[in-house]
Amino acid sequence: MIKLLLFTALIFFTGCLTPYSQSPIAVNFKTTEQPKLQAAAHWNIIAKDISKELTTYRKTPIYIESSNQKTTFDNLFVKMLKSSMVQRGATIVTDKKYAKAVMRVDTKKVYFTRKLTHPRRVGVLAGLGAGVFLLRNANAGQIAAASVLALEGVNYYESRFDSIPHSELVIHIDIFDDKKVLDSLTKVYYVVDKDSRLYTVKKPKKLPPVIEIEG
Repeated sequence: MIKLLLFTALIFFTGCLTPYSQSPIAVNFKTTEQPKLQAAAHWNIIAKDISKELTTYRKTPIYIESSNQKTTFDNLFVKMLKSSMVQRGATIVTDKKYAKAVMRVDTKKVYFTRKLTHPRRVGVLAGLGAGVFLLRNANAGQIAAASVLALEGVNYYESRFDSIPHSELVIHIDIFDDKKVLDSLTKVYYVVDKDSRLYTVKKPKKLPPVIEIEG
């Protein structure tokens, strides 16, 4: 009887969707992880990571062309990337005429207004529930030890998965010569909303109008 009711409910709920629609149905992507930049040390980490993924620059003298945007991040990140590439054996030239290829680094901060949330912690809650059940007949020492492990598990989750900001940073890198693109890479990271100024071009200060006084 229960199986029949579940089957009937399944048919009912799946049948709620009409076979035709004016637009596609919005569905979420599968859960993934995306790092959040919260310190200058993180900039250095991603510079090293990118220098590992790009391999073309190790074969030819290269000139690094910085982004048109002069943000705090752009200025420091290009220097960090250059240092990491040199450490991995790259030949970086300071004059474009001596280069066999050019690397262009472009960055763009994007802002999404919708507030996003983490997926539910099904695994953590299930684990804690199972732990309580299994330790009913344990002694005090075992219960105390298990409680510490459970707490550490929650602390691990809270430290690993932080709040989701509205701002993201897109980094795009092209390596090219006169004829073709030799290598290309795009990375996306979260950035703390309060640190947006580090990824935004500073607007020049408006000077007050000059009033000429004829005497």
